Amino acid sequence: MRSSTPRPKPESASTRPASCLLSLLSHHISQGNLSLAISSLPLFSRSGLRPPFYLLSSLLHRCLSSSSLHLARQLYLFLRVSRLYKSAVPCSAPLATHLLRFHFLNGDLCQADKLFAKMPNPSLYSYNVMLSGYARLGVMDCAKGLFDRMPYRDLVSWNTMIFALARNGSPYGAVDLYFRLRRSSYGYNHYTFTGVLHACCQILDSWLVKQIHKQLLIIGLCWTNLAISSSLVNAYARCGLMHDAREVFDEMPVKDLVAWTAMVHGYAKCGNLEAAQKLFDAMPERNLLTWNALIGGIHFGHPIKALDLFRRMLHMGFRLDQYNLSSSLNACARARFINFGKQIHGHLIRTNLKLNGPVLSSLIDMYSKCGDLAGARHIFCRVSLDKRDIVVWCTMMSALSQHGLGRETLNLFNEMIRSRRRPNPSTLLIVLNACKSSGLVQEGVRIFAEMEEKYGFAPREKHFTCLIDLLAQAGLIAEAIDLIGKMPSGSSERGWHSLFASCKIGSCVKIPKEIEVVITGTELEFQEYAL
Repeated sequence: MRSSTPRPKPESASTRPASCLLSLLSHHISQGNLSLAISSLPLFSRSGLRPPFYLLSSLLHRCLSSSSLHLARQLYLFLRVSRLYKSAVPCSAPLATHLLRFHFLNGDLCQADKLFAKMPNPSLYSYNVMLSGYARLGVMDCAKGLFDRMPYRDLVSWNTMIFALARNGSPYGAVDLYFRLRRSSYGYNHYTFTGVLHACCQILDSWLVKQIHKQLLIIGLCWTNLAISSSLVNAYARCGLMHDAREVFDEMPVKDLVAWTAMVHGYAKCGNLEAAQKLFDAMPERNLLTWNALIGGIHFGHPIKALDLFRRMLHMGFRLDQYNLSSSLNACARARFINFGKQIHGHLIRTNLKLNGPVLSSLIDMYSKCGDLAGARHIFCRVSLDKRDIVVWCTMMSALSQHGLGRETLNLFNEMIRSRRRPNPSTLLIVLNACKSSGLVQEGVRIFAEMEEKYGFAPREKHFTCLIDLLAQAGLIAEAIDLIGKMPSGSSERGWHSLFASCKIGSCVKIPKEIEVVITGTELEFQEYAL
């Protein structure tokens, strides 16, 4: 006989107690089941409940820390749809700060700025997140402005800024900030020294590297931290001080791949192939970076050896990347091995590998230096405008200039300007050299005048000497002498040197008296330019 008592219905999401939902969400987060945790969030909305901010903050933090950006995006979408995003700032500072991290990792600078502006009293951690985010996106003006406006800082703030400057093209600023930090009371840690050593690798200041080495020995951090020891080896090697680099390397109780690679690259770059090969063979393990270091270090001085190593690397199953492609193509250019270069180019076409600016530039340079200007033009024309960075433009202009096509170089420069690509000092030097090789006096004078007026670059010594050569070869000695008087302090001797050489190889058989007086007065030796 059936009972008339109705059977209880299964508990639905709408009737599930809030405590059960909280326990479920908390359990998934604590166990690292981030996907399940996010999929349980809609249950709160269906039950008319709101997940607590501390759990949402913890969940977002775990998503970001585990590099699960796709899950972080799902959580962000839930916050937007449930209208909890607007409540994050006043209700939960930790959640708002993690949202700042999310926006930067997502590349959304605008949303990060908007959210930070709404925070009434940002914590020091929030400021540091903003600093780190600006550095990640390379927005250094914003980073510098925020650092200067910070009401208080800690060592993390200083280290973040030192690394940001070092990694974003301001190594001198990083060094200045390091000295400011050492004069302050914030102290230092291993991040401080790895940051400033990274800057030293770019400015190649061997004196500063030695000073930092002495400081590390005094405070006892030299051998106790592997990252510092490796950075020191790398800095010495980059500065060409291989004896000092070897001393630090030999003293290291544990040697990581960074230190091994730095030594191999340093020896190779200095031309000591025997030492580089010996260390390379002694390495306990090798990866793609190690092969790249050896090939990249020797491809200028020993291009044929570099290409042999490139073949070995491929035979051992290592993949091609942008770095070893660029190095091998540069080696082909120096050795004039156009057939090998064409084989590499053909492989790139077959594999449909996406190429960056340096590889495209190396391809153009390889064809040009091997005498195939049409091939160089073909590569350049196939590069879309949005992928033509300044290096690609400069390489093609240099190729035209080296083949004596000064007028075409100028036309390409004007095309670059029309495409709204801003030139740099190297670009303008290439154009001036093109004018010099083709005797385009008026055009060269105009480009030189526009350097500061139009492009904001003060002419450097090489720009002056290039225009002096152009004027002298055209017989405009008075104008060349006038230009020497405008050269930066300490550079005029080089200007007279250049003028004398141009007169000897140009149309001025008789050396002007003004130049003879200066030569006698400065006791410059010009015998190397004798006819």
